[in-house]
Amino acid sequence: MKELGWNTKNPRRGGSVYTQHEFYNHDDLLTEALGRKSPENIVLIPYDRYYRYWVIEAKRSHRQLGVALREAKSYADRINSIEPDAARFSTGIAGSPEESFYVQTNYWNGSSWQVVSINNYETTGFLSLDQCSNIIDRNSSQAAIFDDDPNRFLSKANAINRTLHRNQIPVGDRAGFMAALLLALAQDGNMRIHERPTALVREINGNIVDMLRLHGKEDFANSIKLALPATPKNHKQFRKAIIETLQHLREMNIRSAINGGDDALGKFYETFLRYANGAKEMGIVLTPRHITQFAVDVLKIGRRDRVFDPACGTGGFLVSTMDTMRKSLGGSRQKEYEDFKSNCLFGVDKTDDVYSLALVNMIFRGDGKSRMYDGDCFDHDFWERDGEVFYTLPEDREPQGAVRPFSRVLMNPPFKQIPDEAGFVDYAIRQTKPDALLFAVLPAVIIHGSRYSEWRKGLLKRHTVLAAIKLDKNVFYPIAESTYALIVKTHCPHKFENKTFMGILHDDEHRTRRSKMLSKYATKDNVEQITGELRRFISGKPCKEDAPREQRLVSINPDEGCDFAPESYLSNRAPKRPLDLSDLSTTLYKAKYVVRSRQKTRTIHKVENQKLFPLGDFIEKEMSPTLDNLKDLPAGNVPVISATADNNGIADWKGVPKEVRLENCISISKTHNTKPCQAFWHPYKFAAIPTVLLFKPIDEFVDDENAILFLCQSITETNSWRYDYGRNVILKKLEVFLPCTKSGEVDMKRIIQIAEKAV
Repeated sequence: MKELGWNTKNPRRGGSVYTQHEFYNHDDLLTEALGRKSPENIVLIPYDRYYRYWVIEAKRSHRQLGVALREAKSYADRINSIEPDAARFSTGIAGSPEESFYVQTNYWNGSSWQVVSINNYETTGFLSLDQCSNIIDRNSSQAAIFDDDPNRFLSKANAINRTLHRNQIPVGDRAGFMAALLLALAQDGNMRIHERPTALVREINGNIVDMLRLHGKEDFANSIKLALPATPKNHKQFRKAIIETLQHLREMNIRSAINGGDDALGKFYETFLRYANGAKEMGIVLTPRHITQFAVDVLKIGRRDRVFDPACGTGGFLVSTMDTMRKSLGGSRQKEYEDFKSNCLFGVDKTDDVYSLALVNMIFRGDGKSRMYDGDCFDHDFWERDGEVFYTLPEDREPQGAVRPFSRVLMNPPFKQIPDEAGFVDYAIRQTKPDALLFAVLPAVIIHGSRYSEWRKGLLKRHTVLAAIKLDKNVFYPIAESTYALIVKTHCPHKFENKTFMGILHDDEHRTRRSKMLSKYATKDNVEQITGELRRFISGKPCKEDAPREQRLVSINPDEGCDFAPESYLSNRAPKRPLDLSDLSTTLYKAKYVVRSRQKTRTIHKVENQKLFPLGDFIEKEMSPTLDNLKDLPAGNVPVISATADNNGIADWKGVPKEVRLENCISISKTHNTKPCQAFWHPYKFAAIPTVLLFKPIDEFVDDENAILFLCQSITETNSWRYDYGRNVILKKLEVFLPCTKSGEVDMKRIIQIAEKAV
């Protein structure tokens, strides 16, 4: 109950729970009604300025669950005989920590006791205060809400993961272990707990077969079933892992989530996979829910669309599609929804374990009939004839009278494999009818750079690139990958006079854990905004032409590498807040002496009349790094500059020959670090490695330390948003916002004046 937010202290100390005789002489009604009778617990439910009572009785054997519930109801009846409807809930508990607990709860509606259920499934754990209040408000034992608090999901997911770790369930087996138990619970919420591990596993696997048979997927029982460890001495520990995990799941009323329209069970399962289980170790990359929903929303999937994911993984895109259609086709259109989920969702995955997870994931949403296929998608050529979708092998002849079936493709293909991501896109497009829409999550190497430039040009010759969206660098945490969403209209050659939507998605608020790590001033979130703008654009409706650093309608240049990266096209924005130098340090090096860093912190206040200048206007000479690496150099007293954002870019102090030392240069980190495109001024003798770009500024800046610091921070503020670990900095493309005169020239006097006044 404490995990559900109840204060489990004695009510005399501000809590809500009496244990056995604690109520005696402290609650007049309970004292009069029960006297020396002592239920295990009585919970006070604050409601309408008064309290309602929840009576709980416990027994040690599972077989005594009915006895416990009858006794709890008899205590509640005594209370209600004195004050009608004061005791509204009664709960029986049976079991022990070693064998797990069964919980059954009834609600008094004023005339009879009724079984409490959520989403038409009997509860298997306790209720939160909100759920109790909701039941009393509606005077119905059918709770209208499932407690899907993300923090509680994360807490339970971690608790289960600790249980599995403690009982030596290998990391790679945990997702399948959890899927098996969830399926078994879905079939039987209070399955028998056998003393012998073999009998317990047999019971669980029998439930799994029954559930799969219900959904027409019995053939996959061998992929999902539990298997005892090969060594008999480990059977007892395996049984313990099962019992403890079942206990956690029952406490969550997880069985009740299966019928829920809010997809609570799926959310919990994904929380378990993503945060508690180490998806990276399992080889599973989960597309975040808000990204799969973003894809479904911008493509405006309708009931007549056939949707395909050629590398469906755990089924995230298909689940979001199904959830969206359930909402739009609910009520009187339920038959249309049933037809859609049975005949319009198609997925393929070649990894047995991952395919099984996808299958379970769909069953958790009340659907196991989607057209999901195991095997390599490249062995499946899909066709439609007379309203039926089927597939042939690649070497087969094209079936007569058949056409390609899919009008929407949603995909996040596996990265850095053979075939590569471009191969997956080409394959998926071949499965589509003309003017279909494809949404693909792709790595940076496919979107920009020289390696795939010819592929991008070929794509434009045959298809239209409608949009490219940069995703957050941490969207697939803990896997570090720079990713983009590419939206393509298939079999329709790109017209270069037409516009393409380029955007950057900021989604801090949509990623719960991320938003808690940032202050409200640092969070950025434009998911709803970009979704709406992109939907309008794809539909041919007016949308914003230019929102600096967020979106822009552009014409793709087929030359210069045919770049699809939004960062190359989006316009910049003059800083609205003061230019901040508070984190900029200048390390002073004195000849023959190594001294500690001396910090100079400066805050530049609001700057009026700023203009965007090419950085090249202020470069006297580009310089080249003088060292290949740090490893082969002896310790010394010369600072060596790297892409680090710490200590003015100084990575180490080394013995560096005089002929390779530089002086009076600005360094810019060209590879990702904690602050990409970070610029530092080095007015001392130093050396550098190739992770930085170097240049000597023009004399007007060199002559004033304040002005040069202003320039460094302007370089960072103006350009860093374009770069992360997927994109290197190119010096000739950098720009800076600087104060300007009325004639548009850089105002050096104003720069120096502002910098000198900085605190």
